[in-house]
Amino acid sequence: MLFNFRLKPTDKIAPWSTPSRNNSLSLHWFGLTDGWFWIDIGGQQPFRYSQEILNHWAQEPQATISPLPFDDYQVTRYWEDLLELVPSILDPLPSDLATRVSDADAWGQWRERAAEWRETSEDETSWETYETALQWWFSRTWSNGHLRIPPKIWLWSTDDQVHIRWDCRDILQDGVLVWDAKHGEVAMPKRDFIHEVQSFGARLIDTMATRVDEIKKHWARPEIAIDIHSLEQEQDYRATICENALGRIHRDYEWDDVRAAIARMEAEIEYLK
Repeated sequence: MLFNFRLKPTDKIAPWSTPSRNNSLSLHWFGLTDGWFWIDIGGQQPFRYSQEILNHWAQEPQATISPLPFDDYQVTRYWEDLLELVPSILDPLPSDLATRVSDADAWGQWRERAAEWRETSEDETSWETYETALQWWFSRTWSNGHLRIPPKIWLWSTDDQVHIRWDCRDILQDGVLVWDAKHGEVAMPKRDFIHEVQSFGARLIDTMATRVDEIKKHWARPEIAIDIHSLEQEQDYRATICENALGRIHRDYEWDDVRAAIARMEAEIEYLK
């Protein structure tokens, strides 16, 4: 499977505290998906922490040792972020832009120079030009904003292939490499990618359906409030959102405007070419 997860046992999940309610403790559907998420692709796991950084963190005061070498967070957040990307991923890049991004190192260097141009240009419209030139790429970047040091992962498609690229070679903390998978790229048929997205959602929904049923029968942590009705409503709602995301494709880019913005930057800074 491409997308993998494991949920924590319910008795190991930390409750949420509500200051406006005298710090009362509660858990909801999102919180109950606390666990670990990872990707298996091309023999690598882009969300796997390096052993070096795990050893480094283990030396910190009050460090806790995770049973898995992945981030400890609500799995639903990863699912939500992926579904947010899916419409853009499934909208294929024009052939000229697909060719432009095909050389990972050259494309990375181009983006660095474009960012430098944006910062140093005295033209008031430089930021707008930069956004027009690269927003389509940003919308295909898995941001993982909840992570303190996120990996760099991009996903895009051509007519019949989805590409997944990662590059974590320069992501360090205290001089220690954070991520185990340094860099790589894998392409798969678009239909297989769609199946993997559907599988991720179905497995998460099924796992949570079992969890909700168990909580309805018996909740062993009475000091933590749970709204059963809200759990059931959220379960029903979450079961619908995967297909909704797969049914949308972003086609909101004026590709001629993108090309014009790129051409403008390249004309102003010759070494961008």
